[in-house]
Amino acid sequence: MKILVGTDTSASADLAVEEAAQLARSSDAELLVLQIRSSEGARDAADPKKSADPDRYLARMGERFPDVRIRSWSESGEPAARIVEIAETERVRRSSSGTAGRTVRGGGCGTACRTSSSGTRPAPR
Repeated sequence: MKILVGTDTSASADLAVEEAAQLARSSDAELLVLQIRSSEGARDAADPKKSADPDRYLARMGERFPDVRIRSWSESGEPAARIVEIAETERVRRSSSGTAGRTVRGGGCGTACRTSSSGTRPAPR
């Protein structure tokens, strides 16, 4: 099983990464940590709530969660569309992310989603 978590490297998104790592650990799943750099990246560069060095943030995932199988990387594109594309390509069973400066808990695809051939939808509870 694979779990995908999207991050913008903010503190709230990091909470989603931590929760996804716990889920990956407990279910013996591979954790995929993904940062999508949108075409509006210049605005993001000035955001003090985000890591000043996103590449270093991603590179440290294995060090932070040594008992979890992890792949982490960044890509460019429209974040929501790329996350869905990657979830389908990777055959991800669950995905997680922080949204609007806060970690979403319960409801929507901010916590756990199941991916199917028809797209990503909330996982049953």
